[in-house]
Amino acid sequence: MPILPLSATPREERKSGPDALTLLRDDHATLWKLFEAYDARTESLLDDIRTRMVTRICIELTVHATLEEEIFYPAVRASLGDRRVLRMLEEAQIEHAGAKQLVTQLETALCSHTLDDKTDSCLRVLHHYVRHHVEQEEQHLYPEIEASALDIDALGRKLADRRIRLKASLQ
Repeated sequence: MPILPLSATPREERKSGPDALTLLRDDHATLWKLFEAYDARTESLLDDIRTRMVTRICIELTVHATLEEEIFYPAVRASLGDRRVLRMLEEAQIEHAGAKQLVTQLETALCSHTLDDKTDSCLRVLHHYVRHHVEQEEQHLYPEIEASALDIDALGRKLADRRIRLKASLQ
């Protein structure tokens, strides 16, 4: 048996990929960077680049929300049925619904090639929604999950597998 560094745990040794919370946190970081890059753009940014940025934000959000709704939230709901956690999940679902409406508006703008001030406003509101959503999950929901018996390693593998299929279908 190999000697593990002091910081390694048996759980880390048998993992074959990121656990569910690491995977979702990585999504959050990716989205944060995309929004920040869009916000920092100059007015002279080429429409083609702007279109690619908006498209990527829409894809990343769609994949992330789908992973949470199809796999992550049901697993958390089944494992941690306490009232506080259930309220957090309900709030997250409502935030997703609002974000999906904004993504739909952005996709409509992309299809009609009308990226304008309304698009920028839509992205600012979406950025605000995502920021709030991330803060709530990372500060309140994830600590509850980390303290639970939920197998976040197995859940991470399911999320990673589904992500591959989703990305292939959206690109």
